[in-house]
Amino acid sequence: MGWSTPGKKMKHIFRFLGRCEDHNVEVQKWMVEGDELVHLKKVLKLTIGCELEVFDGLGHAAFGRIVNISKDTARIEALRLPLKKNTLNRCAIAIGLLKPGFIEEVLPSITELGISDLHIFLQDKQGLKRITNKVISRWERILLSSSKQCKRDYVPKILFWKSLEDMLSSFTNTYQSTVYLHPNTSEYFLSHLNADDFANTTVCAIVGSEKGFTEEETKKMDSVGCRPQQLGPYTLRSFTSSIVVATLLADRHRQLENS
Repeated sequence: MGWSTPGKKMKHIFRFLGRCEDHNVEVQKWMVEGDELVHLKKVLKLTIGCELEVFDGLGHAAFGRIVNISKDTARIEALRLPLKKNTLNRCAIAIGLLKPGFIEEVLPSITELGISDLHIFLQDKQGLKRITNKVISRWERILLSSSKQCKRDYVPKILFWKSLEDMLSSFTNTYQSTVYLHPNTSEYFLSHLNADDFANTTVCAIVGSEKGFTEEETKKMDSVGCRPQQLGPYTLRSFTSSIVVATLLADRHRQLENS
């Protein structure tokens, strides 16, 4: 095709969210549109012949070059990149929200660590007026940008819930194992799942806001089968807990890939 696949010694290769006409052909045809096209043309000023990576946010990615740029679309001819292991394996985090800015700080890290779903829920209706469509759109842009930066082929989904109850009711048919962090329990995080169980189980870990969980909230989680688990002897901030949880989940995936 006239170009080499990206390697360690090559210059930085930009990555764009796009869509592929057919994933099953040898030479794939991809299209970059919308905001991604604006970034390609107006910000980076890429032209026909420039090499780049494209991905669809659902696990597929390719490396190729621009063959045409129009007002609405950049067309790319590309070769499929190898699928990454566990790309779509379901590991989620649910975080109680106090301040929207806190979420913006944690998003890049949990994206880099491989979380597939992020649930944001309000505790005691706090912060409801501050969660607008504009805020959620900004979070989605951060997830996309972080996925491109770390060369991840799957963009995590973000879901917002107005209450813990609403969120828990949605988990029934989504996650096979749901745990929540609680300092007053003897069970360590993920200790109930051996390697085989973890490989075949969708998991969601619930992290409370800086105020933690109320007694009423723990009873609600217990009533639907959530397991209380702890991360260690110290009291961690929500931000730190979220990163630790994502790291432990990522480490479990690494062990599976190397086994």
